Parts: sequence; C-alpha cells; structure tokens
Amino acid sequence: MLLPLLVLFIVLAGFYPWRSVCPLAAIGELGRRLPRRFQRRVPDWLERGHLVVPFVFLASMLVLRHVASNGDGRWIAGVLIGLALAAVAANAIFTGKTWCNFFCPVGVVERIYTDPSSLLPSANSQCVRCTACKKSCPDIDQENNYWRELTASGRRLATYAFPGVVFAFYWYFWLREGDWEAYFDGRWTRRPADAELAFGSGFFFAPGVPAVVAAAATLALCAVASFAIFRAVEAASVRKARDPERRRHMVLSVAAFTAFSLFYLYAGAPTLRKIPGGTRAFAFLAPAIGVLVLARRSNRSRETYVRERGAARLLRNWPFAGEPPRDPMEAYARAQASEEAREQLLAGYTQTLRDVVADGLVDESEVRMLAEIRKQFGVTPREHEQATARLPESDRKLLASGSFVTVEERLQLESYGAALTEALLRSASEAEIELLRREFGVGAEDHATIVERMRSSSGPLLDRARRELIEALVRRADRETLATIAATDESVQLLGFLLARAQVEALGRVYDLLATVGDRTRIAALRPGLQSPDPETRRLALAKLAEVSPETRELLALLERLVPEPAVPPAADPADVRETLARLIKDADPFARAAAAWSLGVIAPGAPELLEAARDDSDPLVTEAAAAALVPEDEADRAARSGRFQGRTRISRMQFLRGVPLFAALEPRDLLDLAELSREEELPAGRPLCEEGVPDSGDLFVILAGRAAVLGDRGESELAELGPGEIVGELSLLDGSPRSATVVARGGPLTVLRIPAEAFRDRLLPRGSVSRSLLVMLTARLRALASRVSGAGS
Repeated sequence: MLLPLLVLFIVLAGFYPWRSVCPLAAIGELGRRLPRRFQRRVPDWLERGHLVVPFVFLASMLVLRHVASNGDGRWIAGVLIGLALAAVAANAIFTGKTWCNFFCPVGVVERIYTDPSSLLPSANSQCVRCTACKKSCPDIDQENNYWRELTASGRRLATYAFPGVVFAFYWYFWLREGDWEAYFDGRWTRRPADAELAFGSGFFFAPGVPAVVAAAATLALCAVASFAIFRAVEAASVRKARDPERRRHMVLSVAAFTAFSLFYLYAGAPTLRKIPGGTRAFAFLAPAIGVLVLARRSNRSRETYVRERGAARLLRNWPFAGEPPRDPMEAYARAQASEEAREQLLAGYTQTLRDVVADGLVDESEVRMLAEIRKQFGVTPREHEQATARLPESDRKLLASGSFVTVEERLQLESYGAALTEALLRSASEAEIELLRREFGVGAEDHATIVERMRSSSGPLLDRARRELIEALVRRADRETLATIAATDESVQLLGFLLARAQVEALGRVYDLLATVGDRTRIAALRPGLQSPDPETRRLALAKLAEVSPETRELLALLERLVPEPAVPPAADPADVRETLARLIKDADPFARAAAAWSLGVIAPGAPELLEAARDDSDPLVTEAAAAALVPEDEADRAARSGRFQGRTRISRMQFLRGVPLFAALEPRDLLDLAELSREEELPAGRPLCEEGVPDSGDLFVILAGRAAVLGDRGESELAELGPGEIVGELSLLDGSPRSATVVARGGPLTVLRIPAEAFRDRLLPRGSVSRSLLVMLTARLRALASRVSGAGS
C-alpha cells in the first residue's frame, strides 16, 4: 500500500511539500555537500528533454519489479540503496537538484500529477544557495516552469506515454499468467527472485519469450500506443482550436487524469480486498480526487497565471490607502474602483516595472503580465512611457532590449555575491576566489561586474561597513549608560567587558571591509593606530585613513564619533539602565543575553517578566542565568558567595575568572569553557597542594582564598608566598613534568580552583588568547626570576 499512498500524498500535499520531505532528495543532499572544483551542469539535450530520462528510468524500474523486486526483500533493499547512491552521485557530479530535476523516477510522476500548480498553495522549495542547475526551475515557480515548457517534446512524450505504462504494468500480470487473479490475490508479493522469475515464460500464449523481454516489450508497446492516441487527440484539437496552447494544456491534463484513474483501478487492490469495504471506499475516493485535480487544472491558463502574478505584484506595491485585499484577483477591481489620484496608481505601476527588472524574468510572460496590468488599470501608452522614464537608465535599457537574466541566474549571482563578500572579508587569495567563481559557474564578465558593484559607494561592502559602525556606536552607548554602576556590580562589569569586545570586533570588521574596498596594504599599516587605546593616536590614524581610502569619507562621520573615550554620565537614570538591560536580554549574542539577565536580577529585580521570557531562551547559559536571577538574593547570600566559585552560575563564574590576571584577556567562549572545567577545593593548614619531584596529574591551581608557601630544596627553604588570584603549576601544566617546588597551605585553610591539565591542554591551550595569556605570565615570571638572580649576584 506504500506506493499507492505515496502517489496520493504527492497529489494532495502538492509539489513543493513533497520536494521538501522526499527521502531521496534528502539523501541526494549529501552529494551536493561534497567538495568539488566547479559546478557542472547537465548537457543541453538533457535540459530540452528533461522528463524523458526519468520516464525511461521509471519504466525500467517497473520492468525490474516484474522480474526481480516485486516480492523479494533483498532485491527491494538493493533497489532502494541503488537509488540512494544514484541520487548522491548525480548531485556530486552535477550542480544543484540535478537528481530531482533530471533523473529521479519519482520526479516524473510528481510533475505529471501536480503540474501546473498543486491543489493547495504552499511556499516554494527553492534552494538556499541557487546555482541555476535548471534554466527554468520548478522549485522557484512551478507554474512558470510549466508554461515555459508546455511545448517541450520531453513533456509531451512522458505525459502522453505515461497512461500506457501504468496500464501495461498491471496488464502484464494477466499476460504472463492468463489470469487476473495473478495480480489481485497478491501472490506476486511473496515470490522470491530467481532465474525462473526473470527468464522463465514471459507470456501465457508465447512461453518461449523470456519474462524480462516480455515485460519490457509490453511496457514499450503500451507506451507507444498511449503516446500515439493522445498525440492524435492533440493534433485534432489544435487544428480546430483558436488557442492551440490551451488545447495542448487540456490534452496533457486529460492524459494525467487517465493515468491517475488507471493507477487507482489496480493500485493496492490485493491489500484492499482484505479490508472490509476497502475496495469500495477506494473506488470512490480515488476518482473523486482525480476529478478534483482535473477540474483544478482545466481552469488554469497562461493568461490566468499572468493575471494572478500581476495582481500579486500590485499587492506588493499597493499604492492606495487602506489594507490591500487578500485575494490577488480583487486587486484589479479595487484599483479600478478607487478614487485615489491617478499619480498613486502610476507610482504602483512604476514600482511593478522595477520589480520586473529586479526579478529578471526572460520570457514573454512578463510582457503579457505588464500588458494585462495596463489593460486592467487603463494605463495609456503615454502613462506607460512616463512610468518607464522614472526608472534608472540601466533598467530602461533592459526593458527596451528584453535582455534579462532568468530568475535562476539572478539567484545564482546573488548567492555568488554573498559567498564572494565573505571570501573578500577573510582576505581570500586570488586562487581561492577563482575556485569560488568556478564552483558557482559564474563567468569572468559577470564576476567583474559583481566585484565592481560590491566595491562601489552604494555596494554591499560599504553598506555592511555602515551597519557594523552603527552596531559599534550602539554598543558604545550601552557602555556609557551602564558605566556609572559598573564599579559596584560585577554583573555589569562583565556586561561592559562583553560590550567593549563586541565594539572592537565590529570595528575590526569595518577595517576589514575598507581594506577589501581600498588599498589593503596601506590600510593594514594604519590598523594598529586605528585600534590604539589612545584617542589622539586613533584620531591621527583616522585622518590618514581618509587620505588613503576615499571610500572612508562615506563613513567618516560615524568613525569620528568613536574616537573619544566613552563619556561617563554623573549618574545613570534607573529607567535608562533598565531599558538598556531589557534590550540586551534579547541581544543576538548569548553571552550578552546571559550577562543582562544576571544584571537584571541584581540591579533591577522588578523585571520578572523579562527574566521569565529569558528562561525559555534557546541557549542554556541564558536560561541558567535567568532562573538564578529570579531567586531573591540578600546581603548574606552575596557575602557567603563572595570570593568563592561553587554555587555560582556559569556566567558569574566567567566574571570571577576574569579577576585572575592570567585569564583577564580571554575570549568569552574561553572563559565559559574554563568555568565548566574548573572545580573548587579546600585544603586544611599544612596540607600540600603539590610536592616537589612527585609526579601527579599536572593540574593548574588558582588560589581563591588563604595563603600558600612555596618551598624548595625538598621543603628546606621558602621561595615565595602566594595569595588570592595567583597561579600554581603552570610549568607542569605545559610539559607534564614533575613539580619543581612544594606548595602548602599556610596559616589556615587554603581554597583553590583546580583546572585539569589534560582538558586544559586539549581544549584551551591551542586557542590563541589562552596561549598568549600564559606566555605573558611566564615571561613576567622569568623576568622576575632574572631580576632576583641579578640582585643576588650583585
């Protein structure tokens, strides 16, 4: 019953939903993700007859069912695995959804039964990254693809021959056994594949013909007969028709209806017989659905599609007061009945012209659509010329010449432009960019045009730089608002640290963008001055940047606002602080959201509704902070927690670790990982933390509370005394060697933070910010040691 239900699902759910859930399409995605040197497209002959290859594939699979896989689980499994591998291979060799569009045997069935449009409206199934794998993509616009390929020989051949193939598949059960019960009693579902099944008697009246030949011949002859019948009907109808295209569409629809009806005369019958009333119920349901589909298809025409499309465009650019109608076809009537000024109508028509150019559709359907809009609105030729005159010169030339790119090509170029922007931002080499161009199949001329447009003052690179600058200014303003209370609250201190880092990162991306647009070498030379902590140094570097990069002048006013240090207001308005925290608790950065939740619980406890919402956040760091902030905390709680690590949330542990000099410059992600690795321990007075020469795990320790003595010469001499915030065991942490000294708790309990060495080396040490911090600390220790040795020698 699975196959009958599959076809029913495709028809009822529609083309787009099925393309989104098809298992073969999902498996084929693995092939699309494999690395490739460039995007290869199918040859032109396959594009022209794209339904023929999957139709032949489907017929071959039906022959295989008769001679091997109908009742043998091993063969069925082999067929399914083979189809999955074929889907992966097709999408690995060719670009985009090549398997679905040009090879899949299920694809031809879904196209025949659902074109030109499905029963229910749904969002299309286009790829996120379009590579224009098909000149007219059904995943972008199914009906547009149908009308553009209506006269294609491949569509007519597959659709007209399909009813014959469906009938032949079931008829062959009778041809082989001479008895319809050979199908209806279901015995074929229990027959394993063997030589007799494949090469035994093929016809009951001609036993000498092998079954594999007989099955193939039956399907082929019935397909030819079916094609000839519907081709003759089309030829007779076209000769008499005023609209040959409409008649061809109707014959295609009738052929699809015939195939659907034939299929459900037989499909699932052996199982339905076992269900009381099953055959009768299905005999009513299937034809009813078929008639519904036929009625839907018979009401469609290219003109209807064009009219609806034009109305949909009008709704996007609705020029009149009030809400636009929900039904696109009401748009014309509402516009005609409107008493608004004629100028508003022309403004909407002008915007529609702009959309036509932007969408870049290439065939005559756009010309028909515009003509339909002019007809419905009564737009005169002179008014059309006035509307066209409002377009940019480049758009007017495109409208006049009709030399558009297709929707698929436009999406391909847009996807390439986005990927190229990212490549330029990370300073990709010329070889990498050339490889990227070949992967997207973009010509050198189109590439040059895209790069020129990207680097222009109105291009996406400078526009992105402008957005990054605004982001930096917002972060700066938030820091200014929170600055007055940061000195007294550690949650706001962490939030200020996160905002400052976000501001620096946004500015770094701005300078990357400017280097991409302008002289990379000279801008790189100015980079240290631009990022200097000294405001005057930044001001001088910015003045030189304006000379080096003329494009910077577009952004100069924003950059200059970031030169002086943030101003600290005398006293922050509590309402402003609350508003800032309420906005930051919805920030894109999960660290900022978690820190804002922590701050709200400490300094603005009257915001439970915000914290309740944050408790449902997608990031567990935020939910933990929000849940903790909802629990009231008094002075005793805060005093008991002060200086300790256990009992804190992970976001507050991060701020705690920032108080340790070794970790002060770490990235937020490093601090979080460190907070999750560390654990607090307490040692009584006199207990050794580690012993000289004794091998151990080599863990790193941070003193949280108490004092520790560092002893050398097997405990005979005291080398140093350590207090809170100081580090123990950094050398063993690096090389795993035995401890070079003994460290014991002095004068009372010693509370330390233990950081496991193995996890630290594997997860944190390879990161640049961690290794740099450790290197700076070791350098300081060596300098101090050298100074002591030098003093002792003198």
